Amino acid sequence: MRRSLLALLLIGLLTMPVRAQTSDVWPLGSRLRLQAGSPSSTIVGTLSEVQGDTLFLTTTRGIQAVLRRDLTDVAVSRGYHRYWLEGTLVGAGIGALLGTVFHRLCTSGNAPPDSCLGTTTYAAVGALAFGTVSGVAGYNVRSEWWRTADFAAGPRPDGPGLGFSLRF
Repeated sequence: MRRSLLALLLIGLLTMPVRAQTSDVWPLGSRLRLQAGSPSSTIVGTLSEVQGDTLFLTTTRGIQAVLRRDLTDVAVSRGYHRYWLEGTLVGAGIGALLGTVFHRLCTSGNAPPDSCLGTTTYAAVGALAFGTVSGVAGYNVRSEWWRTADFAAGPRPDGPGLGFSLRF
């Protein structure tokens, strides 16, 4: 009984994933946003190669090399987001409001009583028209979402160091 429990424990320990000592291992092809030195020197590109202490990124300017010890911030792209839903909802709200205002103008003027449609009809037509146009406009607007990545800057020039990180 003891041997079987010990064997199960040993198998469990051997099959557990082992975490690397540094958490800065990004797969090749990852889209990264690096800040090295001052915040004004931001480099955005695709990780093409890692050689020791140097990251090589393919950017619009070509391949750029960045030393890990120079990094002050690293963010990994989570992909792009399009704003079609937000555009549709905002456009539909504005269209419904304008449709209601148009109905009030129609009924308050000298228009014959049967020439104006109901408030709901004007609001629905306005919401549909403005919602569609705004949804298409929102679809054409996209932004890239970034996630701040943990990274180790490598060996410190003044000797070994101790790092601390909190995540919520």
